[in-house]
Amino acid sequence: MKSFSQSALVVVAAMFGAAQANWGWAHLNGTDGLNTQSCGTVCADTPYKVALPTPLANPARCCASVTIAYNGINTQGTYTDICTSCPTVNNGVDGNITLSQALWDKLNTGSDDTVFLTWNV
Repeated sequence: MKSFSQSALVVVAAMFGAAQANWGWAHLNGTDGLNTQSCGTVCADTPYKVALPTPLANPARCCASVTIAYNGINTQGTYTDICTSCPTVNNGVDGNITLSQALWDKLNTGSDDTVFLTWNV
C-alpha cells in the first residue's frame, strides 16, 4: 500500500475545496423586490459588484473576489453587498445573488433580470 505525505494530502484537499461551487439564480441589482445593503467594509471601487444572500454573507470576507460561471463565461466580481431578500437553498449551501449592471453585461446573459449560474467566494 502506498502512503501519501501530509503535504500531498493538503494539496489534494485544497484542490477539492477550491472546486466547491455554489449555485443559484443571479438577479440584476435593482430588480424590484430585491434589497441590498453594504457588507460592512468600504471596498475598492469596482463596477463588478456582487451581493451575496444574507445566510452566506460573511463580513470577514467582505471585498473578496467572487468567481462566476455562466454559459461558458467565467469571470470575477467583488463581494461588496448583502442581498437581504435573496433566498438560500440546499440547506443554506447555495443561494441567489445580485450582480451590478457592468458584471451583468460582462456575462452577456441575454436576459433582462434573472439567470441561473454557479459562483464561489
